[in-house]
Amino acid sequence: MNSPDSKIDYVERMTASVTHEFQNVLAIIKENTGLIGDCFRFGNIAGGDTGGILERSIESIEQQIKRGSTLSSCLNQFAHSYGHKKKGVNVYQSIETLIVISGRIFERKGITLSFSGDDTVFFDVVPMEFSHLTFRCLEILSELIPDGTDISITLGASQHESFLLAECIKDNTAIPVFSKEGNPDEFVFKEAESEFLDSGLSISNTESGFKINHVGS
Repeated sequence: MNSPDSKIDYVERMTASVTHEFQNVLAIIKENTGLIGDCFRFGNIAGGDTGGILERSIESIEQQIKRGSTLSSCLNQFAHSYGHKKKGVNVYQSIETLIVISGRIFERKGITLSFSGDDTVFFDVVPMEFSHLTFRCLEILSELIPDGTDISITLGASQHESFLLAECIKDNTAIPVFSKEGNPDEFVFKEAESEFLDSGLSISNTESGFKINHVGS
């Protein structure tokens, strides 16, 4: 199980990422409310032409309010996952939340995270540990890939297994990161796996990334 210090560090990083995003949201709203104010002070709103500034500013504010609402909702979900014991976790919702709150960290590296898959899959895990494990694996993978590469995350299930698959994508094509799937000599996720020995999850590398399996599913 990961240490308390490791968990606190993870929470601090995610919180810092989201609060920075909130600052961006507020900065854009402030800028556009200023433009609207200028339109009213210096433009003839009743019959004059403001060059579309008013309409664009209102649209931008609406988008940022929606963005701020999404950030707030995801941060709230993340905060409420702290301290929970093992339970059935909707993996789709958990990964969606992780992508929102950690997006800025990967964007600063030029990496876009995309996500798709089965929204009915549940893992019997500790919510915070699963989120932390997934983030650590994504972070490790992000250090190995060339510029201009994105990471595609797919959630799937079959009769015998449930899994999360992360693949490196460039020009809409999966690119090799390792020489072959499951090669123990190339298993770079050992540190992450060792932190979460009691998580009920197993990690393996694929040619293009990694796979997290729900043990016993």
